[in-house]
Amino acid sequence: MVSRCLHCNGKLVRRLDEITCLRCGKIQYVSSTNINETFSKKTKNEWVRGINRDVFHVEYEIVHQQETKAIPEKGVYSGQPYASCLKINGPTAVLKMTVAREKLRKNFYQSTGLRLKDLEEAIG
Repeated sequence: MVSRCLHCNGKLVRRLDEITCLRCGKIQYVSSTNINETFSKKTKNEWVRGINRDVFHVEYEIVHQQETKAIPEKGVYSGQPYASCLKINGPTAVLKMTVAREKLRKNFYQSTGLRLKDLEEAIG
């Protein structure tokens, strides 16, 4: 998979059934057979920039993986997949500030397309 958009050289983000460019919004759709192979690995990690240019190494797992099905069942509640934070490495003393935690969550969402939850448990 190419990590840069061929159209504008922006960063590509893999979502459930598509690959989206963060800069221009161009979408490439992926077949449902490749989706299950992508989400088979449970624990993932990502380098994320925080406030004051601090860098954090976040280990997480994707929750609500049953939502990777191409066709959701009618009448069944379906929650959006999110990332549950398991471990975080970096200058965690900075993350005592609410602003720093929100900036980290925002940058994590921009890089992965997933909401970051359970951050306080991983810090403390």
